[in-house]
Amino acid sequence: MKRNILLGIATLIISIGFLSCSPTTQIEPPFLDTPTTITSTTTKEEIVSAPTIVAEPTIRSVIDLTTFAYPILLLQTSINEFRYLNPKTGDSIPFNAPKANTMFPLRQNISPSGKLMLYPMNKNSRMIIDLITGSTIHTWAMKDLELFNPELAAAEAKPFVSELDFSDSVLLSAVKESYAESTQLFSWYENDRSLIFVEETGETSTNLFLYDHLTGRRTQLEDLPGLVENFALNADGKFILLKKGLIFQSGVNQDKHFYLLNIQDQKIQATELFPISENTSLSWVTEELIGVTDYITPFEMGGFSIININTLEIKDIFKENFSDLQRFGGFYLFIQREADPKETIFNLVNDRGDLIAREKLEGNCFLQFNNAKQALFQCEMKTFSLDQELRINPFFDSIKIISSAPNGNTFVMVNRSEQAFVLDSNLNLKYELKLEETPLEIQWHPDSSGFLYRTHGKLYYFDLLVQKSHLLFESDIFTDYTNLNAVWINLE
Repeated sequence: MKRNILLGIATLIISIGFLSCSPTTQIEPPFLDTPTTITSTTTKEEIVSAPTIVAEPTIRSVIDLTTFAYPILLLQTSINEFRYLNPKTGDSIPFNAPKANTMFPLRQNISPSGKLMLYPMNKNSRMIIDLITGSTIHTWAMKDLELFNPELAAAEAKPFVSELDFSDSVLLSAVKESYAESTQLFSWYENDRSLIFVEETGETSTNLFLYDHLTGRRTQLEDLPGLVENFALNADGKFILLKKGLIFQSGVNQDKHFYLLNIQDQKIQATELFPISENTSLSWVTEELIGVTDYITPFEMGGFSIININTLEIKDIFKENFSDLQRFGGFYLFIQREADPKETIFNLVNDRGDLIAREKLEGNCFLQFNNAKQALFQCEMKTFSLDQELRINPFFDSIKIISSAPNGNTFVMVNRSEQAFVLDSNLNLKYELKLEETPLEIQWHPDSSGFLYRTHGKLYYFDLLVQKSHLLFESDIFTDYTNLNAVWINLE
């Protein structure tokens, strides 16, 4: 496979009065497998002090969290109900959302401090809620400019779907859906006062904006063509990896562009990246490295490279086909699954692309867990452990679930015989747990003293100190296929 990747650079540096911010929280949504094509672009920056709807904080409901020990879990307990919960005591009180929303993702919307929640009211308005008092501290209306022209956008997109046999009506519907998805994207940025959101700016484009909800100040971060399909900040919050297109449906690749936005040092710098593969995915590996993956099929990859954002140099790391990739300590672990003979090959590669070790196991193996010291793989009905020298040893049991406590000193494992065990930090067996039912999911208490476990239709809390479970809730929302919609909030 051809692995040369051209980096075409269309750069404008625009001085702006940028916001000073506190240490960052990384927000890294996944990037789908997409190609990019080469076009020249320009960027400009605009600062808009737009009127905002700001009122004195109003209490929607009186709540008293003073009797709740820190921390508190905000949890969805039924289709239309959310509750504040102290899982150790079982005490809970309702969280009265400003608008019924059965699919509201709590973790995605909570602020970096864990004290505020962003709540979309409708297509064009947002609300910020103080989770401790229940008050609405800010509301604002996004601009309803009605600039977007779906018919014109569909016409621009048509050449990119010529081989997919889209009818005009299907194409128009796809463009409208992509626009709706684009304008709902957002993330908190670095602290509890700043957010990045997407707004329409032209007949066929949406763009990223930075918003300070305390001052009402809006800063346009880019004016690149197309719809914002996804964006991800690096770990230090100084760069944004931006993906734009016109149709977000799987299989539509030719309309995609990737950009690197440098938003540090009171400047915005936009650099377009030009991978030439038909199906390419870009994502952050570290705060200075972007991983570039070529896809042959949705389940088979054809090579991996990294881009250094400081030099824009590209380095081939692995040129063979592979099925999975994991960061394993300071190395890359490339996993190849072969059909004939049926085996799994593990390749340990460093940042220079040097092969450090290669080992094989019989059968198809899938990752169950990894940390800086070892990885566990399920191979048919057996589990094996790998260390950083790729020494392979049978694990003592076949794993269904394994979950690490926040302090890293304790693990809970559920085997395929539905027995639960406590393991130490080296994954050695300590003792068997006596739980009420077999867990489908485990969520630890932040102090590592216990954990919630979801079974079919029930939610329990297990206290490790007293070795006892108590039932928290019974609900149809706790199904086999739905993870907990829950987030720990900060009362300090």
